Amino acid sequence: MKQSLRWEIAQWFELKWWKNYLKDKNTIEYLEYKRNYWKNLLEDISEINTNQNQKKILDIGCGPAGVYMIFNNHKVTAVDPLIERYEQSLDHFNQKKYPNVEFIPTTFETFQCKDKYDIIFCLNAINHFQDINRSLDKISDLLMPNGIYVESIDAHNYSVLKKIFKIISVDILHPHQYDIDDYKSMLSERSMTILKLVKIKKRVLFDYYLIVARKSN
Repeated sequence: MKQSLRWEIAQWFELKWWKNYLKDKNTIEYLEYKRNYWKNLLEDISEINTNQNQKKILDIGCGPAGVYMIFNNHKVTAVDPLIERYEQSLDHFNQKKYPNVEFIPTTFETFQCKDKYDIIFCLNAINHFQDINRSLDKISDLLMPNGIYVESIDAHNYSVLKKIFKIISVDILHPHQYDIDDYKSMLSERSMTILKLVKIKKRVLFDYYLIVARKSN
């Protein structure tokens, strides 16, 4: 299957997944849960210091309840190709609730920006992108020197299954199939030094990781 078609199918299923997941969830309770989730996830990352000075933050593949929710005192840009459909389809997402956030309804590959960012988040999103290598090149370009990049991903545990999943569209939501060493290499190749690698969840086929990296000068 062509990579572009695989990505388009994945996007359709992504929206469908969110509709099913949120249909019975109370809006206020869910949004409070997500704020607490992001705060708890990031509280041990000492490299992210947002207590002093306004930071420029980019949230890539933000979804309807991304990490942008917890940075009220900073300038945030949030990019996702499904933003307009989230607002049309989900009661849990309303752009007006986040006046400090500029929402950009586009793929990251076509995202145009002259700014450089202090912190870039790409949480549970990079393996959803249409062109992962082009996207990582752009992330590196958009980071300020010594800027921090935070990525979370599902990574294969078994090389044999990774090869099979690349050939057959078993994991329809994720067009790209890699293991953790692949993801580490992708960052190192782009002059990013990995500062922290945390296994958040251990699963049978995939483990879920958080990677924190710093761009070299």
